[in-house]
Amino acid sequence: MAALLPDGSQVALFRDRSGMLYGIDNRDPFSGAAVLSRGLTGTHQGRPFVASPLLKQRFDLISGSAWTTRRCG
Repeated sequence: MAALLPDGSQVALFRDRSGMLYGIDNRDPFSGAAVLSRGLTGTHQGRPFVASPLLKQRFDLISGSAWTTRRCG
């Protein structure tokens, strides 16, 4: 879900299966659109993430930072 903050910015809120609540900026820094609250959530190596619905970049829900993907070969 997205929430509007008093300063006009938006936060994307996520609750995992254990009830832990996470909040990150709702704006996708790669596209500039406020869409991260509509992203797909998952875990990778025990870390929760959300994948942007537009460009599919993953964002760590603990730190809020973007994950980089490494290509092999």
